[in-house]
Amino acid sequence: MFKLSKRQIEISYWFVTHKAQLKKILIIFLIILNIGIWGYGIYNWIFYFLTTKDHEFLIKELIQEKINWSEYQLKARPQNLALSEITVLPSGKGYYDFVVEAENPNPKWAILNVNYRFKWSNHQSRIQKSSFLPQEKKFLITLRASSSILPRNPQIEFSNIQWRRITPHFKIPKIDKSEFPTKNVQFLRRSEILNLDRIRFEVTNQTVYSFWEMALKIILYQGRKIVGINQITANQFFSKETRLLETSWIEPIPLITKIIIEPEVDILDPNIFIPPKGRGEPK
Repeated sequence: MFKLSKRQIEISYWFVTHKAQLKKILIIFLIILNIGIWGYGIYNWIFYFLTTKDHEFLIKELIQEKINWSEYQLKARPQNLALSEITVLPSGKGYYDFVVEAENPNPKWAILNVNYRFKWSNHQSRIQKSSFLPQEKKFLITLRASSSILPRNPQIEFSNIQWRRITPHFKIPKIDKSEFPTKNVQFLRRSEILNLDRIRFEVTNQTVYSFWEMALKIILYQGRKIVGINQITANQFFSKETRLLETSWIEPIPLITKIIIEPEVDILDPNIFIPPKGRGEPK
């Protein structure tokens, strides 16, 4: 037979004798709990109604477009080439030379390819191609463009511009124009034997690369005025090689005070490089 211990009997007796008090305590606790829940709810409703305008403003702020994408795209896209004034020079009867200095002002954009041609009146020159490294400045020239009239107010037209953003994954060989120094530059005036003005010079490829071809643009100045332009190409120009080059002008060249020889090699084109010990024809 199950028997209760003295301690169990005392606890049971206490509960029986204090049943009414325990019931009151439970009721009071539930009342307090209910008041607390209702009070908390009423407080939050009052707080919500008092801060409704601020809440709606925050919601609008969250869903409102904060970035001006039009302005961002305008700033992110590359800027157009900066151009100098175009110079036109006679190059024999019915032919003219054109030159303009162009600069890519973008530090993070290269131009892999750009087509250009000069236009005037109802005439236009042939389409030529070029490329630009970031922030590169170079001369764009066209030699012996045919025209039945003297070109006035010529314009340059660009097409098929292929921009390329410079990223860590887009590697460009580090080649500077100063690595193609020239020396022994001679400007030879025409004579009775040879009725042509000529320029002769030596150019050295000091880079570790060899190129299938490299252009050298010759710009002649009288003060700040361009009075002569020309171009000569060095084919299969190997690393550490020195080449003697010469080119001439049909039209007489006036007095010159400065000569610029600008090397140009399209290092953005991987096919321009001759493989080590390579010979033969470019791809």
